[in-house]
Amino acid sequence: MHHSSNLDEFFEVRVAGLKQQMESDVVERSVDGLTATEAFRAVTRRVRRMIDQQYVCWREQLVPALAENGFRFLGFDDLDATDSAWVEEYYRAQVRPVLTPLALDPAIHFLNC
Repeated sequence: MHHSSNLDEFFEVRVAGLKQQMESDVVERSVDGLTATEAFRAVTRRVRRMIDQQYVCWREQLVPALAENGFRFLGFDDLDATDSAWVEEYYRAQVRPVLTPLALDPAIHFLNC
């Protein structure tokens, strides 16, 4: 996960900066001699390779190693009726409330201040 969070931060800060430069009329070369567009293309190529490597590691190393130790990743169609019902209830009780925006009544908001 450390890799992914670093990559997220890299995109939020550095790549966002490149995109802003690309949208401006000024075309300057950085210390490495690349324009913002060239740097963005280079980043895109490299990140795609990194993500491909992550997926290969997941599929070919981690999933088989986890399976050897009793951990399986099932599709919804692979679940029996009891497991399917448990997942449905867990989603309704734990996941959906977090994903669903709450409607706020302004009167209630002021009363709770």
